[in-house]
Amino acid sequence: MQEGRPSKEIWIVLLVSALLAVLNVTYLWTQIWNPSDNTSPESQTAYNANRVAHGESIYLDYHRPPYNIAPYTPGYYLVLGMLVRYLNAAVESIFPLGRGISFFCCLLISLFLYLNSRFDGDHPAYSLTAGFLFLSSHILSLWGATTRPDLFTMSITIAGVLIYLRFSDNRAVLFSAPFFVLAFFAKQTALSAPIAGFLHLLFEKKWKNAFLFAAAVGGSVIAIFSVMHVSTAGLSTMNIVYGNVAPMGFQNFRVLAGPFFQVAALPLILATAGVLSGSYRSFKSLYFMIAVAQGLITCSRLGSNQNYFIEPVAASCLLIAPGFRTLEDHLKSRLRPLLLVLTIVLLFPAILVMAHSVRDVQFPEDQSIRKLVLEADGLVITDNSRLALLGRDSFLIEPFQLSYMEKAGKWSAQGLVEMLHRHEIQYVVLMRPIEQPLTWQGMKRLPDGVIDAVKSAYRFSRLVDNHYVYVPRR
Repeated sequence: MQEGRPSKEIWIVLLVSALLAVLNVTYLWTQIWNPSDNTSPESQTAYNANRVAHGESIYLDYHRPPYNIAPYTPGYYLVLGMLVRYLNAAVESIFPLGRGISFFCCLLISLFLYLNSRFDGDHPAYSLTAGFLFLSSHILSLWGATTRPDLFTMSITIAGVLIYLRFSDNRAVLFSAPFFVLAFFAKQTALSAPIAGFLHLLFEKKWKNAFLFAAAVGGSVIAIFSVMHVSTAGLSTMNIVYGNVAPMGFQNFRVLAGPFFQVAALPLILATAGVLSGSYRSFKSLYFMIAVAQGLITCSRLGSNQNYFIEPVAASCLLIAPGFRTLEDHLKSRLRPLLLVLTIVLLFPAILVMAHSVRDVQFPEDQSIRKLVLEADGLVITDNSRLALLGRDSFLIEPFQLSYMEKAGKWSAQGLVEMLHRHEIQYVVLMRPIEQPLTWQGMKRLPDGVIDAVKSAYRFSRLVDNHYVYVPRR
């Protein structure tokens, strides 16, 4: 049992992180009702969930109309789609439902982190700090209320981690395997925890348990993936594997990794101290190190974002209590106020930012452009995913992936180009002029072939709600 009288410093850290967590949760609640996409590709996820609700296949051939990709394993689509079907919800209602799931999962993960610390015998002050530091993360303010699988996947993973930690000394550790399999089929990047579990069992020289664990997780994943491949005639593999092969680049790493180390500095420092206080071969230490490494690698992919650092933040919070105790033990009493200074320097600016965000919530005015798209008789091409979802046939919802696939020679825009030259597209609606197309991480959001076809076959008509509307040249 680790419980003992905590120092006054931990109480200050607890209060500051709790205040920021309350602000974060309040802001996330307001974002559930945002009429526009909170993140990309929310509309793509809503589209696939809506297909589930209507009994349609998730995975399509993205070489053919409507040119839509389903880039993730099906778990989140299925859960959200069944909920939409049960509630008989309209397309626009999918967003608050999906965001509500993510919001609830944020709270659930925080509870799991608290329980992990309490199960270890830590004082409630340390345990609450672990939960609140996760909830106070700036990364959550961006991704904690989105119609995406990230938080749903993370909650299943942390549930599996709790079971693993409780039973790692015996064969019952295998009860954690189904959770890691479910997490993988919610989003295929959920790899760090099972890899850490396998390595931990090997380091503990529990050879039989290690290979049974690997067989349970790996064998289940391979078997289910094979069934998916056969039952969808290869379309699931096309979408999940080939549709996700994005180029790696240092520019992406530089843009994303730097802010991550800034906004997550306090839990990362405490977790590192926690690793140094014990054995790097412990499950928590391995999980933290692997999660950080995976986050840094995956953020280098074109199209990646800060959501890949949700798991490193959660993994770091598993080590908050031992990390804080280590710093307390190694700092002399007159140096302990440095912990408070560190907390204030790292968290207080975030409190000011979130307080302003909560007070000044604003949503874009886009009713006119929505009306134009909804009332269009023909197809609409747009770089605004929400508008694409609302249009006829939900056409080309997330063009960015097709854009970099076109660059790599793995997808051709020829079919779309021919439709544009035949004027089969009624409107092209863009967030930027066609001469200055929208870009992300140096890549144009629309494929080059589509941009060139719009320039030659369409003309600018009018500006509606800051969207540029193009119509066929006659």
